Amino acid sequence: MANIRNGEPIREAFVTKTDNTKHVYVTRWMFDGKPRYVAVDEWVPMYSASYNVPSFSKVAGDHDFWGIILEKAWAKIHGEYMVTTGGWQTAVWTALTAAPSYSVRHSSISVSDLYDKIEDMLAKGWPIGCATLWNKEKNLVGGHAYSAL
Repeated sequence: MANIRNGEPIREAFVTKTDNTKHVYVTRWMFDGKPRYVAVDEWVPMYSASYNVPSFSKVAGDHDFWGIILEKAWAKIHGEYMVTTGGWQTAVWTALTAAPSYSVRHSSISVSDLYDKIEDMLAKGWPIGCATLWNKEKNLVGGHAYSAL
């Protein structure tokens, strides 16, 4: 979830656009071209009540809770949070936007062609993310996702 920028796809994913007295938020996801509506409340798992830190996503800014709500809805779709702690970014992007997405392995393309592809996608305003493998020489931690906004 961390790799989807706050913009139109995020706004469109929320059926509930404002805070409400019940603190329940309805989100819209697309699966096989059909919408699936998922309602969640504002309660999220915490590392510890004394730390007041969510166990999974973190609040992106001052009261910027959209990522935590979307992650909770994604976990509800999949049955639990632990199932969602891995996987591919493209699955979330497609479910949020109903747009196709794809992955490119760096080893299957030249650096020049990869650069051109990234430049083209950014020019079109597409979200771009990358995942890393372990690489001690370059101080990359494996299994992390990053985005270019």
